[in-house]
Amino acid sequence: MSKFVFGVLSSLSVVTMVLGIAAHGVDAKPFYQGKRLTMLVNFTPGGGADRSARVIARHLPRLLPGKPRIIIKNMPGAGGMIAINYVGEVAKPNGLTVTNFSGGYLFQVLGDEALRVDLRKLEWIAGVGGTTVIYGRKDTKPGLNTATDLFKIAKAGDFKIAGFRITGLKDLRDRLTLRMLNVKFTPVTGFRGSGKARTAVLQNEVQAFSDSRAAWFKNVVPNYVNTGMVIPLWHYDRYDAQGNPSPYPGLASSPSVSQLFKARYGRLPKEEKEWQMISLLQQLHGVMARNTTMPPGTPKAAVGEMRAAYMRLSKDPAYLADAKKSLAFTPEFTSGPEVLRILNETFTKKEKIRQWLLAFVKEQNELRRR
Repeated sequence: MSKFVFGVLSSLSVVTMVLGIAAHGVDAKPFYQGKRLTMLVNFTPGGGADRSARVIARHLPRLLPGKPRIIIKNMPGAGGMIAINYVGEVAKPNGLTVTNFSGGYLFQVLGDEALRVDLRKLEWIAGVGGTTVIYGRKDTKPGLNTATDLFKIAKAGDFKIAGFRITGLKDLRDRLTLRMLNVKFTPVTGFRGSGKARTAVLQNEVQAFSDSRAAWFKNVVPNYVNTGMVIPLWHYDRYDAQGNPSPYPGLASSPSVSQLFKARYGRLPKEEKEWQMISLLQQLHGVMARNTTMPPGTPKAAVGEMRAAYMRLSKDPAYLADAKKSLAFTPEFTSGPEVLRILNETFTKKEKIRQWLLAFVKEQNELRRR
């Protein structure tokens, strides 16, 4: 080979290498640089899922490399299931769709055939835990001045508790709790939204209802508690990594379920079937009351950047202050992989308890038809 040809080839090799380095530099830019991200919400504007999404959208862009724009898209319907099916079946796995869903996991736990998506196959980014506060009218016979006055109710018809549907989280947990505590009650299901259920409490059509922490602090405390109409009866426990229950911070005015059980029976619940079903539901709700996922097959770069951004968000002072002001509580985040692990355990280690839950739903449906 002549020196001329060798020199030309060497020069071409250098140029190729330089171009390759340059190209690699272009590819290495943040995944979300110059892009617009859609945050999908599975309920209507103004609800808890929507409000929490809008707080996140105000802060997440500056915590994501590339600082993308974020728009909120509401897709309500079928108890939130329409949006869940959309993410699993229709949404493009291009990294530009992320969810802020309320619940949804119960559809899969109960084997709802209308759910066409296996939630375990979504790309899990993060979850935010939650609880609900159950409150009752003080003029419920023979009078509710403390939570333990529940144990004095003589007739089921004197204590009616509002719900949405037997396969809903509110109805399931509330019925299981009242049965475990041996409290006489009548479930009244079919309310179309929390607002209508609160109105029913106001008008004494029902005597009790359960609301999220945000609704409790924003709506119930100023309008129902401070006016002397209702008192808090209980809230659902939080659980540590070993599954031990404890009350939620900031809810000292109401006992947790485990505390109320101890007041009734002098010990903490453990082996009771109802307690194990309540615990299964609350351990899920405690990490994914609000959940953030992306469509199956989303690029790993997008998933990685999003997970890291959400972990930064969970510690961001500006976001936490905004959430406290807007939602009335500080969200507690769990990483996506940990949420997925807990969900998977429901169908493996806790399958027996899940079967009890299915049997309980069947029993409640049969009672309703009588």
